[in-house]
Amino acid sequence: MGWLAAIKSGNVKAIVAYEPFASCFPEGDVPLLPPLSDGSSGPVADEVSVSEFAQLAKIPIQIVWGDHIPKESFPAVATDVWRLSAMASREFVERINRRGGDASILDLPSIGIAGNTHFPFSDLNSLQIADLLSEFLHRKGLD
Repeated sequence: MGWLAAIKSGNVKAIVAYEPFASCFPEGDVPLLPPLSDGSSGPVADEVSVSEFAQLAKIPIQIVWGDHIPKESFPAVATDVWRLSAMASREFVERINRRGGDASILDLPSIGIAGNTHFPFSDLNSLQIADLLSEFLHRKGLD
């Protein structure tokens, strides 16, 4: 929903998305993701016009991922879906940046933060997560 809100309103100055289930892609440029471990399709991607997608390239975007995201196909579909969501996020970031945007992925385990759920802002280390949000907004001149 954050992607679509930013497309529809010039009042959105940045997006920080925490483990987004779905991503947004321009028409004709939706990535082909592998199926889930049970053979079904993964998360649905919002497909928007090329001009709408260009709106997203005008604001800084950070996508935050914690741990417990499988790197390989995982037999439990409820867990495997997050693998595809993370893959879609990487594809989204690549497409935004290819269009001159400013998108990045913050992988919490790669910076030494582990043990988070899909809701890191409500975990025991929520102040540390909030500090990362504050740092991002500061770097972008939005604090």
